[in-house]
Order: sequence, then structure tokens, then C-alpha cells
Amino acid sequence: MPVSQTSVIVEKEQETEKKAASLFNQRRLIRRCIWFVLITVLTIAAIFIYNRGGESISALKHLQFSYLIFCFFLLFIDLMLGSWRNHIFIRKLKPGLSHWVSFRANVANMFMGAVTPAHSGAGPAQIYVYMRNSVRFVDAFTVSLINMGATLIFMPTAGLIAI
Repeated sequence: MPVSQTSVIVEKEQETEKKAASLFNQRRLIRRCIWFVLITVLTIAAIFIYNRGGESISALKHLQFSYLIFCFFLLFIDLMLGSWRNHIFIRKLKPGLSHWVSFRANVANMFMGAVTPAHSGAGPAQIYVYMRNSVRFVDAFTVSLINMGATLIFMPTAGLIAI
């Protein structure tokens, strides 16, 4: 490949990195996340109060503590396995990156996937965590895309096997 084409590719990659960094402005993201959480909590509280909230509170009295501990144990295992899956891919693209970064990226992915419509915030949250830890946008996006593809293949396959 000629030198001029290589320099054009490098310039375009640097431009893409700058655009991605401007989209992930930390102050702006925090402010918007606070608004999002506030509106979400208020909406859920209003729906809860409107739809017989007292009955739900009385149902919590029947919750067994041992089941709650077991659920948190399973949650921890799920988060660890997901972070190891991420780390297998990201360590090839950015050697030396801590597993803790992959764990935080997986937690961000799970949380934003749960609180945003159609799981739309999961990928950007994961990419944001990786970019904050000096992973290039292209590499973070690649890992996020591979994980999304793996999930889209695994879930229907597991469903068919379960039937």
C-alpha cells in the first residue's frame, strides 16, 4: 500500500477517534444520566403507587433471605463470565488491559441494557468504559459487536435446544 494511502487511512482513523471522544463527553453524559435516572425513578414510583402499591409491599414480607443470597451469587457468576468473555476479545486488541476494566464494561453493558428501551444503551456504555481506559474506539466497537453477535446466535440456539 502506498504511503499516501496509509497516511489518509491514519488521518481518517484519528478523525473517527476524535469524533467518538467528543460524543463521550463525561460531564454531559453524567448530567444526562442523572436526568434519565430521575425521570425513570419518578415514573416507576408513580406507576407503582397508582397500581396497588400496598399489595406489592406486603408480598415482600414473604421473601426468603436465602433465595436472595442465592440470586446475588448467581448474579456475580453471570457478571464474571460476561467479563471474561469480553476480556478474551479485548486482550487480543489491547494487550495488558486489566480484567477489572472488562468487568466494569460488562456491568455498564448489563445496567444500560436493562434501563434503556430495546437494550439501546448497552453497547455505547461498554464502549465508553473501554475508551476511558485507553482502548481505541474501533477496538471497543469490535468487541461490543462480537458480543452482540454471539448473544444473537446463542440465545435462539439455547431456546431451540431447551424445547
